[in-house]
Parts: sequence; structure tokens; C-alpha cells
Amino acid sequence: MSTNHFYYERYANSMMFRGHGHGFYDPPSNSDARPGICGYIDDGGIWQKMVDLKDDTAVNDLKLSNLGTVQLKPTEKQTWGPLHTNTVKRTDVQVGANLSLSSLGVPLDCSGVLKYSLNSSFGAILLCNDAVEMDSYGHKDTFMRWAKANAELLRKIWPDITNHGFYVMTSTWSARDIYINSLHNQEDNVVIGFKAMVPGAGGVGLSTEYYRGQSGGNWHHPIVTGDERKVIFFGGIHLSFNKLFRRFNKQDQVEWTGYRGAGDTFLVRDGDDAYEVQMSVVSLQ
Repeated sequence: MSTNHFYYERYANSMMFRGHGHGFYDPPSNSDARPGICGYIDDGGIWQKMVDLKDDTAVNDLKLSNLGTVQLKPTEKQTWGPLHTNTVKRTDVQVGANLSLSSLGVPLDCSGVLKYSLNSSFGAILLCNDAVEMDSYGHKDTFMRWAKANAELLRKIWPDITNHGFYVMTSTWSARDIYINSLHNQEDNVVIGFKAMVPGAGGVGLSTEYYRGQSGGNWHHPIVTGDERKVIFFGGIHLSFNKLFRRFNKQDQVEWTGYRGAGDTFLVRDGDDAYEVQMSVVSLQ
């Protein structure tokens, strides 16, 4: 779990420029986070599953409306090099007589070395040592209609979403062998060695193999069991609740960088209270 509950916000916002969607500092299991699941992110940055929209029994038990017919696209597999936040700078390390591979903590047969340094007060590097998979539904319209139709009841069942809002996931990127390093000091660096063109993990063509070397931060390595995967990015629909006071002032929630307005704002009521609900899209660019 994150050592500081603010890190997850900074990680997600500074990874958004990658175009893969909302990044998880603490990646959840794909048993709880996958396309078609509705949930929210709590105060600690942890994903909390609410309901699987494809589970008709669970949906009916909660008296929510059914989603309807949607088609999951074929899984897309890729291999990724290290990804870093927009607060981290990457440079090539020149290895020679005055600087050896062994002193950098990487294997002696590496063909190159990369160094990552911090240029802000927080940064992170994500390293996936196996194939990364994207699962997604091709269209968001059905999920947007469902979220709007069920927002009022969802808030009554899970009052926490009044403060956190909620998501309906429509796409995820996941992997099994994940390392995340967070940096908080500009004197700290992360070194990663690489060997080019070895057979890809998971049978995905040819790729580059990466090795963790010296590190000024701490590598966080989520453990998986069985066929489990960890979700590192997701896209989908986000709905936030802003309570309207008697003079119709808003009680604002946290705004996430990179979310796009879906052009849909509506009201829900709970007794004498009213909430303006703003729908936005967490997209893969």
C-alpha cells in the first residue's frame, strides 16, 4: 500500500501524458478491476469495486438497471520499456573505464544503461517485465447511459462516492511482473540496464529485456497469484458529485488532470439535498 496517500494523485496526474489513461500507484487485481466494473478510488488511492455490470445477478440484487449488450474487443498485447512520469528526466549513461556496468548494479552483458533523475518534488518509474495486455469495450455510450441512470441509487448504496465520485471501467492495461519506483529527492537516481532483441515475454515477438540497477528510491513489486494480473492503467467514465447548497454554491471534489468533459451535467436529489453530477471521460489517447 502507498506510504503517502497523496502519492497516488501525483502519480496518476503525472502519468496521464503517456496516453494510457488513469495510472494506479497501487495496481489492483484484475479480479476487481476490469472493463465493465463500477467502483471508486478511496482516500488511500486504493481501487474499491462496487459491482460488475456484466454480473446480472449482482446488478439485479442491488436493483440497478441492466447494462444491455456490449462486445469486448480481442485482447491486445504489447511489450513496454520503462515508463516515467513527466517529472522525471531520462538520460543515456556512457559506460567506460571510469564507470563500469558492475558499479551500476546491472549485468555485465547489458548493451546499454539508462538513468532516471527527478526534476520536481515527486516522480516515478514503471517497469513491466512481461507482456502488457489491453482489454476494452469499443464504445462508451452504453456505459455512459447506465452510469447516468444509476448514479442516484449508487450514491445511496455507497455513500462514500459522494466524496470520491465513481468510475465505470471500459478499458484496462494490465501485467503480471510489475515494478514501480517513486522518487522524492532530486539527488536520487534510478539506473536501468537493457539488452536488446531477446524473445518477448509472453510470446510477443522480439523485445528488449530490462534490469533494475542502482536506485535512490524503493521498488514496489506487487505479488500475483495464479492467473492474476495487476491493472496499471484504465480508461472509462467518471462521475463526480458536487453538493448544491441553498445558494447553489458547489462543494468541489478533486479534479484529475487529463479527464475530458462528456458534455453531460445533471442533478440527483436525496431528500432536501441536491447534487450536481458531472460526467467526464478517462480516455486512452
